[in-house]
Amino acid sequence: MELDAEGKKLALEAEARKMQLEAGWLGRVVGSPRNAPNNTAFLILLLTFAAGFVVGLAFPNERVEFWKLLVPIITLTLGYMFGKSSNA
Repeated sequence: MELDAEGKKLALEAEARKMQLEAGWLGRVVGSPRNAPNNTAFLILLLTFAAGFVVGLAFPNERVEFWKLLVPIITLTLGYMFGKSSNA
């Protein structure tokens, strides 16, 4: 039996509510389980660059040393994002 347009709309809304309840507040931030790893990696990159910018403004003499700490985090995150799909 085919659902009419209103029935389809109600079914989609019910499914969306179910997904929101299952995901919780953290799921709203990082997204669905399929996209969560990439979204989390992007969030780490964003926060790392923001920290580098803030420290660079607040402590200009320590800028180089701080970036020496941040660059491995950035490369590790990028390696995860772009290397996880390879089957080698």
